[in-house]
Amino acid sequence: MLLNQSEQEITQINQNVFFKEFTFDKNDFIIDNRNKVELADNVLWLDDLMIIIQIKEKSSKGNSSVDDWLKNKVFKKAKNQIKSTLRYLYEHKTISIANGHNDNHILDIRNIVSVHSVVIYKIDDWRKEAAIAKKHITKDNCFIHFFSFDDYIHICRYIITPVELGQYLVFREEMLRSNTNMDELPEQYFLAHYFQNPTNPTFNILYICNLDKICKKIISREDEFYLGSFISHMRDTLYAYGDEKDYYFIIRELAKLNREEMKLFKERLLAVMNEEPKSLPVAMKRFASLRTQCGFVLMKLNKKVEETWSRALVNFPSEFKYKWKLNKCIGLVVLKDNDYFDFRWSYMEDEWKYNEELEKRVEEDIEINGKGKILENMIYRDLID
Repeated sequence: MLLNQSEQEITQINQNVFFKEFTFDKNDFIIDNRNKVELADNVLWLDDLMIIIQIKEKSSKGNSSVDDWLKNKVFKKAKNQIKSTLRYLYEHKTISIANGHNDNHILDIRNIVSVHSVVIYKIDDWRKEAAIAKKHITKDNCFIHFFSFDDYIHICRYIITPVELGQYLVFREEMLRSNTNMDELPEQYFLAHYFQNPTNPTFNILYICNLDKICKKIISREDEFYLGSFISHMRDTLYAYGDEKDYYFIIRELAKLNREEMKLFKERLLAVMNEEPKSLPVAMKRFASLRTQCGFVLMKLNKKVEETWSRALVNFPSEFKYKWKLNKCIGLVVLKDNDYFDFRWSYMEDEWKYNEELEKRVEEDIEINGKGKILENMIYRDLID
């Protein structure tokens, strides 16, 4: 399937936010060996979050008016394509789809907790854009978001983690469902309100006054938390040293972090990389997100014991996971080779069970390395004065 320019640009933006691993734009299927079915132009899927996106662009060669095009292509055809995609997913339950790396994954709609439907349209007449409804609610209560092309790009410039894009759509839907006159507001208002008070949908025009300042802060602090470049280079490293399946388990947990959690991961990774554990066998930084039930154990070993890195990747994450009764834990050992760093990873996931040996090891470990940092739900606290 050939993509038009808008579809190509939206795919690229989605890959920046959801990464290639969780962006699916090759969505043509043959069923019953004869009928071709096309899912939505983009499917963004990360663990139990899925965003279905249909994209429409008005060609300058078309003869139809903007009003007719919006009525037929956006409000009718795009809406029906979203509904058909949902119906197909629920009917077939499990399908194989390929991501931006052409890796196939089995999508089971029954495992998805949060499903969002989005239509993105591109026209040249900004006056028409201002008058277009921001939502459609189907007869069976399915909520469909409508975004102009420029508004969607703007949102993804400042909400640049998958979990936050999902949270923004939840917030936007709540706002538009609870306030009947919100369609007339610019998208910038919703973004401003979300950053400053995401748990209260009550309208307050003063929120938008702070948006420019908040956006400037995000840009100026982006390097503090953005992990996109780091994650994009993980693929080769993980395939080189771990099970191929571990790669998706690990990158999934990193992609599920919000910006405050990413910031902490980045700070602690840099601290470990720059530390030399000359007096101790290991320099270690640890934290856990209660929201995702995943722990992170970042380590650099003393040169004298570097050959034990594989044991360190099992023992220390196991102890930290056990201590906080977590479901998952990721281990990372940083090995320095002259001017370069080599990363070795581990991933473990299972239900917590009492273990007498781990009980003893945890108590001994706390005396040496402390308890580690436990994160509650952190969001945007550094963006607002």
